[in-house]
Amino acid sequence: MRPETRPLDSPTSAGRGRPGPAGPLGGIPWAVGFLAAWTLLVVSLMQDRHQWLTVINLVTTHAGLFVRLNARRLGHGRLARASQIAPVVTLVLSVVALVVFR
Repeated sequence: MRPETRPLDSPTSAGRGRPGPAGPLGGIPWAVGFLAAWTLLVVSLMQDRHQWLTVINLVTTHAGLFVRLNARRLGHGRLARASQIAPVVTLVLSVVALVVFR
């Protein structure tokens, strides 16, 4: 029996321009951003202060995830890599705004 092999001229995911896996540390900014965004929301609700700012942080973090997933699906690797830092940027901006509006 002969094993089934793929012809050498068939396109692969690398040939179509799709991004490969992000690596073992690729999801860390997203995990930090999402956990921090939800933590900020809980803290602001408990203190009854600045809910509008933390809701904006939560919305922008989820919008960044939506952009990243669609960019990866459509094969826009640069946009997917650029949107990978969105939750960290929104977290930093929210913390700065919380300090300013204190």
